[in-house]
Amino acid sequence: MIHSQKFLIIADDYSTVLAEKIAKENGCVAYFTGIPMRLMHIATSESWVLPHVYTETWEDPDPV
Repeated sequence: MIHSQKFLIIADDYSTVLAEKIAKENGCVAYFTGIPMRLMHIATSESWVLPHVYTETWEDPDPV
């Protein structure tokens, strides 16, 4: 089964009130202030502009 969740990534000086509004409108489960280190290579290669909605997707093995 494939699962996914969305995160909003904002700049350090971004309004938290606006961030919460954007996150809610986009179905995000959380938001980060600044790009997490584990996503830095993706952000660089895709030339992200903040704020950015990142969708994380993973697959769970089917039950046997």
